[in-house]
Amino acid sequence: GSRALAESTLSGRPVITTDCGGNKEMIGNSGTVIRLPDFFHEKPYTKLLPEKNVAHVTDAILKYFDDEEYYREKSKAARTYGAKVHDSMVSAKALSDHFKKLILEKDKKN
Repeated sequence: GSRALAESTLSGRPVITTDCGGNKEMIGNSGTVIRLPDFFHEKPYTKLLPEKNVAHVTDAILKYFDDEEYYREKSKAARTYGAKVHDSMVSAKALSDHFKKLILEKDKKN
């Protein structure tokens, strides 16, 4: 997934992304995930999206502009998800807690 996705959620900006490369896991429920056709992922990667897929992307974009309540909900979800998953202090604490647990287990064995 892209670092920009994590930064977007932290700042409360919902994103539209594809379901490839861990992107949907990076944004959780805080944005819109679009599934591209399988052929789009085949070498030499030169195919264009069919019109129906382009329309789906366009509809997703327009929904953020046309539906203020939808945007507010997704923005709130982005901030919540970003704070829970991507905040550096939360990650640092989880890592610290894990190391403390390992040290305590090692001390018990010795």
